[in-house]
Amino acid sequence: MSRPHEDRENHTLVDHRPGGDDVSFVVDSWYAIEIAHVKRTRIDAAISAYESMIEKSRATEADAGIAAVFSAVSDREILALCEVRGHDAYRRMASAWDDHHRFAAGHAVAESRTLGLYRVAQTLGDVSVVADASDAYIFERTPRNGLSERPARNDVTAALGFRGVVAFLSDDGNRSLLIYRFEHLDQFAAIRATSAAQTEHVRPVKTFS
Repeated sequence: MSRPHEDRENHTLVDHRPGGDDVSFVVDSWYAIEIAHVKRTRIDAAISAYESMIEKSRATEADAGIAAVFSAVSDREILALCEVRGHDAYRRMASAWDDHHRFAAGHAVAESRTLGLYRVAQTLGDVSVVADASDAYIFERTPRNGLSERPARNDVTAALGFRGVVAFLSDDGNRSLLIYRFEHLDQFAAIRATSAAQTEHVRPVKTFS
């Protein structure tokens, strides 16, 4: 029996063509967010895997909402996020995704992966995820280390080319994740909050509304 984790050539539980409706974020909503490091040769398989896992979660879990899959321009990282309505829904999704990855381990879809539960703590501007947008999306990871509940700098809205930013805080309060949207990538450099922050230029591949 085929399984929805192998690669684009060997499964098609979902329509793997890029695209989807625009999705946006609401403050205080909860998301399961997974960051996966992959081999460049397995990037298509990884994208397909996360698309399939999200689709299955949305089909089987009533508390799974909007979702998106991003691919790093470096082709070494996948960012997958799916709205969940509560801790129980997150635990069920995490278990299903763990099972999927255990089955897929022999295919080396991901070299490493980190899944966590995050709350939307702040939004500024329009950070809608548009799968075919020409805008630049930048994913930033910052250890919380005593940051306020609103980790995005308000003065970012005055930056040239700024479109929007959404800030997620981990359920345990130890991490913050931000997704910026700018007209052009080079406009982002001037507003980086800290030189220690880890950033990745990412592109939306697939959205689920």
